[in-house]
Amino acid sequence: MKRLIFLKSIFFAFAFCLCGSVFSQVGIPVNPNVAATVQCILPAQPGSIEFSTSSVGLGGTFTASVPSVAGLSYTWNEPSDLGLSITSGQGTATVTYQASMWGCLVGIGDISVYASNICGNSPVRTNTTTVTVTGATTVTGSIDTYDVYCYPAPVGCWMIENSKEGTYTATTYEGKTAGERGYYYTWTNAAAGACPSGYSLPTNSQWQALISYLTTTATAELKIPWYDANSLSGHRRNYTIYWIDWDKSAHYWSTTTQYAFAFYQNPAEPNFHAHYHVDDWMPVRCVKSN
Repeated sequence: MKRLIFLKSIFFAFAFCLCGSVFSQVGIPVNPNVAATVQCILPAQPGSIEFSTSSVGLGGTFTASVPSVAGLSYTWNEPSDLGLSITSGQGTATVTYQASMWGCLVGIGDISVYASNICGNSPVRTNTTTVTVTGATTVTGSIDTYDVYCYPAPVGCWMIENSKEGTYTATTYEGKTAGERGYYYTWTNAAAGACPSGYSLPTNSQWQALISYLTTTATAELKIPWYDANSLSGHRRNYTIYWIDWDKSAHYWSTTTQYAFAFYQNPAEPNFHAHYHVDDWMPVRCVKSN
């Protein structure tokens, strides 16, 4: 009889231990005799992204933030195509970005963030940036001031308007307004100096790096200055002595003798480089010198 009582005591203690150690998914003790349902709730989409400034200098920093919610972590993207890198704050509601020393334009692309908890991730919040990097948006020559886009290395900073500098061969396409789409140069005049100070005629490899970026990585907005109406300036062929391709294409000189690179109205058409006569008249676009 004493042994039976002892075994019953052990069973009761064991049962009490099991029952007393039941917890919910959130760590709250529950009555084991009552069914419990714990609901896991995903975070809501973060609020609108706010920026700390409207402009920064080359290599400068600015913050992007969303309203902070307790218990959540935040993951921000690092858009290298905008020349931005995160220096601090990843995981929090406020992150610090640093602009590239290349001076990439910010405002043509997106910054995004999502929130997380133990249940999962929120929908992504995406805002187009409203911050510009000053000091690399234009270059001033002796004739005009030109807009510049700076792309991630090794592509570099490029004028997105046709040059009017140096010794030009013609100021306009036949029948068009003078300087409407830049000036036209023989290869000799272009190579002699058709760029503002600090910029130069691109090499074949620089053209190829740009074209590779435009056709494989760049957003639609970054492609526009190479294919829009202000760019498709046509050219004059020396051997036929007439103008061709206004509104259809543009051919730009390279430092390599007789070589030019073509851009067409339809960005889907392949860009290419080819031999041209040194006395053909073509526009010039310049790249920032290293």
